[in-house]
Amino acid sequence: DGYQFRRDGRESDTTKAIKAFQAKVGIAVDGHLNGTTFARLIGGGKIQSRPLFDRPMSQLVAEAKGGKATPQRKPQIFAALGDLRDKVRKGESLDPENNRLPDVAPILDESQFFSQFNGASSVPLSFLKANMSAKKTEEDYRQNGCLQSCRYMLMQAGFTPQDVSTSKYMVEVSFKKKDGFKKWLSGVASQAEAGKSRLDQLLTEGKPVIVGVNRSNKNARWTNYKPDGSLSPTDHFVVIVARQTMEDGTVAYRYFDPGRSHVDNGASADNLLFQQNEYIAAEGHKSRYTVSEVRNTKKEGLI
Repeated sequence: DGYQFRRDGRESDTTKAIKAFQAKVGIAVDGHLNGTTFARLIGGGKIQSRPLFDRPMSQLVAEAKGGKATPQRKPQIFAALGDLRDKVRKGESLDPENNRLPDVAPILDESQFFSQFNGASSVPLSFLKANMSAKKTEEDYRQNGCLQSCRYMLMQAGFTPQDVSTSKYMVEVSFKKKDGFKKWLSGVASQAEAGKSRLDQLLTEGKPVIVGVNRSNKNARWTNYKPDGSLSPTDHFVVIVARQTMEDGTVAYRYFDPGRSHVDNGASADNLLFQQNEYIAAEGHKSRYTVSEVRNTKKEGLI
């Protein structure tokens, strides 16, 4: 794991670091990595009423080392604790404001929103036909045109969206065919951290980002596939155009949703996805949206 911890009854540097951090941010000082402390420490994620970790430091470390922590949580435990301990040893600031991602103002404005459906701001049918497999009717093109509508938004703004070969997948899904087709989120993908880093980097560079989302209520068979031929967790696509940190420290991402017919809904400032522990998610249009993949974006004319 890269870090060594003593379990000899003495207060370790890590416990001291946690206490110093708790005192700095004004929360209860007990040396335990409870839900509030963990949320403030790793940044992002709404503080949950049920503690993520509410056991003594020695027990927490023992569980992580012994393999009882979830595979997704274990690296977060050691990375967060190690970073905190190292900062205390070096005398660096423990103020979480110093580690906060900078806000990114909307890269696209409402005039650059396009809907996949018919309306005042709809993507031209000719574009959908040129970039999608043949469909029988215009309705078929528009019902299945969310990805191409996202691509159209970026291209009209001077950006070059990259294809599925650049996707970083954020979540895993399970499914069963017995008694009808059903699917559900089953965990965090191995590329999740890389996907989150790409999303934040692209936004910081001033580039909008096409992301796939998994819709919690959609149980129809997938038509999206990963490059390796396996079924994709993505049901829909949106464009993330901004990033902000809320008053409680939660990182929020504003998105344009081509699945909404009117700009007031599709480009609303209330269209926000929140960093929630391992996931970026929120209640979307008629279902819960969880970011399932992040694609790359290039600025036109740049490599």
